[in-house]
Amino acid sequence: MPELLIEALFHPHNLYSKGTADYHEKMNSEVFKWFLNLLRGLDEPCVIVMDNASYHFAYAEKIPSTKTKTADIVAWLLNKNIFHDATKTRPELLNIVKAHKEKYRAYELYQITYEMGHEVVRLPPYHCQ
Repeated sequence: MPELLIEALFHPHNLYSKGTADYHEKMNSEVFKWFLNLLRGLDEPCVIVMDNASYHFAYAEKIPSTKTKTADIVAWLLNKNIFHDATKTRPELLNIVKAHKEKYRAYELYQITYEMGHEVVRLPPYHCQ
């Protein structure tokens, strides 16, 4: 068993912020690296069960929203080869994005886990135990 996996399983407090046992304060690149090492340490395909914490489910790419500049919306549509009229207003362009965004909405951890031969399953809402 890889050293980091053993550390995570038997000494998870080492992943927490100094002086606290609240892991929510420490969800950063170190924990992300830990997760990648955990996946690499699994010998066969596994199902990874996660709660619904928002930091577990960051999107792999940013999809335009009402805060996105018009030029960035147009660039996103062009990148996805989605037909649009560049003379449309920003709200009209956002409606086009809305019609297509579900095809491009993917969670980063899902993608990485899947690419490494594993699967992520989310717990139902409010069942983190």
